[in-house]
Amino acid sequence: MSLQSCQPGSTVGFPLKLLHNLFDSWAAASSTTEAALKQNTLVNDITVNWGPVQRGAQIKATTSESSFTVTGFSVAADSTTLTIGTAQYRCSEVISVTKIQHPTFCKDSDALYEFIQAFQIQNKASNPSSPDIVLITRPLVFNTTKTDPFWSAIDASVLAKGKPQSVDFDLKSLYAYSNGDLLPMVMYQTCLPAQLLNYNGETVKASIQMQVNVIMAPIYVKATDSGLGICRNVNTYSLVTTPKRPVDCFPNASSTTVFQFSTGLNTFPKDGKNNFTMLSPNSILSDLSSVTDRITLKIPKSLLGKSLSVISNKIPPRLTELVEGFTSSTRQYKCYKIDPTKDIQNGQILVDPTTGESLSQAMADQEQDPEITAALNGQAPKVSGILPGDILKVLSIIATVIFSISLLAYFWYIKHVFFNLKDLNWGILHTLIFGGLLTGLVFFSIFLGKK
Repeated sequence: MSLQSCQPGSTVGFPLKLLHNLFDSWAAASSTTEAALKQNTLVNDITVNWGPVQRGAQIKATTSESSFTVTGFSVAADSTTLTIGTAQYRCSEVISVTKIQHPTFCKDSDALYEFIQAFQIQNKASNPSSPDIVLITRPLVFNTTKTDPFWSAIDASVLAKGKPQSVDFDLKSLYAYSNGDLLPMVMYQTCLPAQLLNYNGETVKASIQMQVNVIMAPIYVKATDSGLGICRNVNTYSLVTTPKRPVDCFPNASSTTVFQFSTGLNTFPKDGKNNFTMLSPNSILSDLSSVTDRITLKIPKSLLGKSLSVISNKIPPRLTELVEGFTSSTRQYKCYKIDPTKDIQNGQILVDPTTGESLSQAMADQEQDPEITAALNGQAPKVSGILPGDILKVLSIIATVIFSISLLAYFWYIKHVFFNLKDLNWGILHTLIFGGLLTGLVFFSIFLGKK
């Protein structure tokens, strides 16, 4: 949120447009796409505290000539919060479905649609440099075979003219793995010019800072032409942050303040009504260096070092009634192709069971990395430095040595009593004491040897 215009040189508008698909080879680029994007690949700094599965969610689809929105999952949304650093974001209770807004961020050319959900900042005063709005979007591919209860409910609701459909809904299943980590995303920051009417009694120019996160892997769902397929009529996305309002990003906004996104260079609607349709960029990025200046790939830590192909296709299994890590509730196994010349060594199959990737390189590296060697052998890696119990063991050894020296000195005293003092009774008493101490030392040494 800012009562100033977007800064010169900043990315302006939504959505970001590329001349080529992000994953293609770019003409005249000084490096390959893989190498260029590797420098822009970071561990995702967004954490999401997902709400519970909403049992019996009343999923309702509302359509018009310019919008396709889905509601009825307020319980799941209200208990979901997104965090970036110390900035907290409220989850919108509305999902919008449109024609695809980011076709160049998805490898599947059949992805013709996209769904979008907004998160609005709640503590802007203590996080002035954080984005006002965070969008998470994901491509959609329609087919006639893949079924999903949530998307089937949306399709059925449209066919029933907006009648709610009951279904168990897990918001996490749209954007994340089963452990809650977000799927690999293309992230960019953009600024959106805005105007506020009746803001402290005045009309003021402003801007919204937005972070857009586009999940690269599409979701595949079944849709009918007269149901979910109606979203083909929606060309642009209009910001929906219900139950919050976009104008709530500004501290002095009132219930009568009107929020308007710009419709062009320094132009705004003249009707005095809210306008939540965002300004489209006036240019298309045509070279790879310009693209890498504006985007970042955000991925889970487990995917660091993986190829772009692996990252962009990393999709999760459905979360409903599945064994962890498997994509089918009836086939609880996975099949991979292996290269016998390099993936089988000493009778062992060197393939990662979760991804199917070859581990032969890891075996080659084990001579340089003792931790890899230990892991591949099923052993805990050796840890340098003082381990728990080391100090106790050293102190026990020192005590044993001192006690042994003392017993030796005691033995010479007993000999002195017998042969020099000629005191038989006193000598026998000390001999018994010596025997007890010696027995204790022997048992202590045996106990120490077993530690």
